[in-house]
Amino acid sequence: MKSVATVFDTGTHHGAIHAETYLQGLLTQLPAKNMERMAEALPAAKHQNLQQFLTDSPWSTSQLWAWVGRRANYHLGGRPHSMLLIDESAKPRRAANPPGWTANTTAAWAKWTIAR
Repeated sequence: MKSVATVFDTGTHHGAIHAETYLQGLLTQLPAKNMERMAEALPAAKHQNLQQFLTDSPWSTSQLWAWVGRRANYHLGGRPHSMLLIDESAKPRRAANPPGWTANTTAAWAKWTIAR
């Protein structure tokens, strides 16, 4: 599997170093995750470089998502029908199951999942 770094390469520039720096900035404990604060907190970060990387660099987001999908599929077992669902709503639910689901729905879903 090819490295994610190649996704950030353009015809004239290797953007992987800026991608790594930006990711490090996102993973810091900074209260504000903006480029100015990242540049202050990380020695390798420069505000102008991060700005150019995020706004003007022609790397492909679709290639990045395709790479993420291939990695997720690999970790899920590499089956043709495997799926990873990410719920970004981040809102706690009161019920264990989605609205409209019953115990029978959950049992049927579990049987289908195990049969796969």
